[in-house]
Amino acid sequence: MSNNETVTEEEREEVYVYLTQLRASEDAPNMMGASMYLQEEFGFDKYTARALASDWRKWFSEQPEEVIRKIEEEA
Repeated sequence: MSNNETVTEEEREEVYVYLTQLRASEDAPNMMGASMYLQEEFGFDKYTARALASDWRKWFSEQPEEVIRKIEEEA
């Protein structure tokens, strides 16, 4: 991620959990707009939020179903 805002691994993990749980929520939004939720929830600038949302989509697609299910159940 190349931007001016530094994101720690802890923050990145929190974002990935948040987005995964948001995706599974009762009124799940279209996840293509996930960066907007990251700006609102975490206060990231739009460039950082877009990069994190993009990173999350890649991460999500690579996770075993059991990992995703466990995160969703924690919500």
